[in-house]
Amino acid sequence: MAKSRKSNEVFESILEGIEDATNYMKAYNKQKERKRTGKRKYLKAPPRPSQFGKTHRIKVEDTDVKALRERLKLSQSEFANIFCISIDTLQNWEQGRRSPRGPAKVLLNVINKDPKSVLKALAS
Repeated sequence: MAKSRKSNEVFESILEGIEDATNYMKAYNKQKERKRTGKRKYLKAPPRPSQFGKTHRIKVEDTDVKALRERLKLSQSEFANIFCISIDTLQNWEQGRRSPRGPAKVLLNVINKDPKSVLKALAS
């Protein structure tokens, strides 16, 4: 019973996202039609998706990559190979020339919180 309720919640969330995307495109296409018919002199940027639905912004902490790698007792090449990161990128992160961004930052955060689960997931 609980699984069915969770499935319904997930389905409703997906459906809500599809409706948000549909509303976004309808508004954008309406603006394009106005431009084509000459009712408007210029095409404005489409409305932001947050005007139609919920958006979530999650603060992802910075991770000390060198300390993480050393805690896992891995060399730079081992760490880079296991997590599909170029050795140059890893060295740039460790030496502070660059910082991880986007998905890499999230992955490093997850590795930092629960390395065993990440390694298990990558092994399967």
